[in-house]
Amino acid sequence: MTIDTKDLKLTNTEAMYLEVLKEYTEGVSREDLSSIRPEAPSYRSNLVDVHIKNLRKKLAAVGYGIEAVRGYGYRIIRV
Repeated sequence: MTIDTKDLKLTNTEAMYLEVLKEYTEGVSREDLSSIRPEAPSYRSNLVDVHIKNLRKKLAAVGYGIEAVRGYGYRIIRV
């Protein structure tokens, strides 16, 4: 996947999360993110947190981050 002409090596799930985060700049709920992959049965599952943590590391290398929106979910930001 490419962001600002920089290549990122992402897993399928990370790529799906990034696409959703890019589309909804105001933020995406944890529940919506958990519905992307069927192995995450509930938005309370820590699978969302694991994928977001890994995606944050990869995005930091290209000048982006993921901000937690308290009580809601996440949004992508330029750092």
